[in-house]
Amino acid sequence: AVPNTTTLTGPTGLFMINNGTILVGDGNSLLSFIPGNRRASTITTYGSWPSYIYADATTSFIYATITLSSIVRIWPTNATIQPSGVTGTCVLHQLYQPTGIVGDSL
Repeated sequence: AVPNTTTLTGPTGLFMINNGTILVGDGNSLLSFIPGNRRASTITTYGSWPSYIYADATTSFIYATITLSSIVRIWPTNATIQPSGVTGTCVLHQLYQPTGIVGDSL
């Protein structure tokens, strides 16, 4: 289904980029609102709701946690940070329903 780009149905993530553009996770979509415009542009869609969003000002990559899939999806590369992949015996070696994301300046 094509999202209604003027009405949010269940926003779950929000991030403002330096230029004032607001990124919103809504439904299965990642939306972009430019300053002064009420109509969103759909950046991409996912199989599940994007919960938390972070945009890297240096690379312009957008990171979205897809909580129910236990992954972080990176746009525009479509790469993922998978729920596992790190070896070890500790239970802290994998993502499990990530509920936030932050970046640093490195």
